[in-house]
Amino acid sequence: MDLPPSPDAVTVPLRRRIAIALLIAACAFVVSFLYMSRRNFYGDFFYPWFAARLLLQGHSPYLAIPGSGIYPVVTPFVYPLPAVLLTVPLASLALPLAAAVFFSASTGLLAYGLMHDGYYRLPIFISAPFISAATQAQWSPIVCAAAFLPSLGFLIVMKPNLGLAIAAFRPGWRMALGATAVVLASLVVYPAWPAEWMHNLQRLPLHGSPITLPGGVLVLVALLFWRLPEARLLVVMACVPQLLFWNDQLPLLLVARTRREALGLTALSLAGYVTWQALLKPGDNYGPRAAPYILALIYLPALLVVLRHGVNARAEHRRQRRENAMAVDVAPVALRNRA
Repeated sequence: MDLPPSPDAVTVPLRRRIAIALLIAACAFVVSFLYMSRRNFYGDFFYPWFAARLLLQGHSPYLAIPGSGIYPVVTPFVYPLPAVLLTVPLASLALPLAAAVFFSASTGLLAYGLMHDGYYRLPIFISAPFISAATQAQWSPIVCAAAFLPSLGFLIVMKPNLGLAIAAFRPGWRMALGATAVVLASLVVYPAWPAEWMHNLQRLPLHGSPITLPGGVLVLVALLFWRLPEARLLVVMACVPQLLFWNDQLPLLLVARTRREALGLTALSLAGYVTWQALLKPGDNYGPRAAPYILALIYLPALLVVLRHGVNARAEHRRQRRENAMAVDVAPVALRNRA
């Protein structure tokens, strides 16, 4: 089941593609650095950054985090070791600078990848999931970049739950080989990490699958069009454990095939984010409170987009079958006329 190219697809000149990606990356650097520089704020990037420092000192981050040091860390370390190894080059930098460098590079790669067939996906950079990711220096942008840059396919192992969805969306042999090579290299560095990592995952709260939410099972309707890449992305995203707190849902915006769809998904995500913020009350556990808004204004709109694509793809398939049948019927007549 194939769809024609996006009506908004254009060829972006290489220099312009690089220039726009660098500009977006620079903006991401500023936003991330400002947020990560706030007093007594650490953000999600703190964990792999601190883990890289511990690893360089000969300690297991899975056993040393949380600890009783100068950082008020209360949750176990749950990133796979490849994410730590990727962060090692930034371990010597101060946390705000390291986070900003990492996030701007991730954003630049994603922007460059998104423009492989035009500009229509760029609204993703003003969506609620991206803004949330920027404030935490999250990993979702760099994992999404792997969908459009095959040579970076190994990045799916940095955040495996999102990586599974990206692998379903844009599978490829380079992605599989790269991911396997990175995991094998990490086992050479520290063979015990998978067992320690799994142990910590079992202690992690608040990471459920969207299909377990009231109404979440509706997303599985996308299975009707499983052959579409966007349907596979949506279904896998709905099934994998994730923090329903905006930034993990960034891959869902990749289902857009037109500028209008990208703008619509972005606008709805922002509406959900603003409504959630406005209705929070003092003392609310703000994480779980976000889940209904994420389901209603990110997952379900993505489902409607996928269903639209599926219906269009089936209509296109039927049209092609009719044209092929007509060509077969006309061929014998043409031969008789020649005779």
